[in-house]
Amino acid sequence: MGNANQQKEITLGAEGGQIASFLSPNDMKAGQELSGTYLGSFQCGPYKTFTHKIETADGVIGVNGSGMLNKKLALVTQGADVTIVYTGKQPIAKGPFAGTNAHQFKVLVNSDNADGDDDL
Repeated sequence: MGNANQQKEITLGAEGGQIASFLSPNDMKAGQELSGTYLGSFQCGPYKTFTHKIETADGVIGVNGSGMLNKKLALVTQGADVTIVYTGKQPIAKGPFAGTNAHQFKVLVNSDNADGDDDL
């Protein structure tokens, strides 16, 4: 019969991007930057919110997503060096959430690693 019932544990090491700490836009100050290698994103929780993984010298940081950050990082290739700059909150101009303040970000990436401009 062989090893049909053997199980192997799945672990995440440094290559898997195990998250050392989390960063929420609510805790960020305007002008705050985070630079490192973009390891990709995943959705979790009942609302399927995004967490974006950035590998830094201090370990992998999980950045809680926001609408704008999610859209911009969707254009970035995994493995790209990025700088995320939090620029504060601004009111949404139109749509169902018009007037609500939303987190704003600037995403900087090497043009070889994005579908568009260097400044997303």
